[in-house]
Amino acid sequence: GDEMMANRTFLKAPDSQQPRWSFNEAVRIDDGRMSVVSAISGFEPDGSLAVGDLVRQAEAAFANLAAVLREAGATMADVVRVTVYLGEPFQLHRERLQAIRARYL
Repeated sequence: GDEMMANRTFLKAPDSQQPRWSFNEAVRIDDGRMSVVSAISGFEPDGSLAVGDLVRQAEAAFANLAAVLREAGATMADVVRVTVYLGEPFQLHRERLQAIRARYL
């Protein structure tokens, strides 16, 4: 049968601090009711990866996520799910990471 593909807009937020690799930070379905955001990471305003520790990178990643959501016409209140990938054991930073998440979501 004929399947209709939703019109999509690929987004890159001008105030997100993501490197300009060959992927889009978000895709908005053009009816405006849903956007999908992926591959947001902890880059600083100067374009460098946040240094210091995992918590600093998490702070930067959530700030970048907020910027991408603004570009999509959304806010953190619209977020349905967040998946975080860590390069070290979560238990080492559990309380601080949960505090960052609670501040944003």
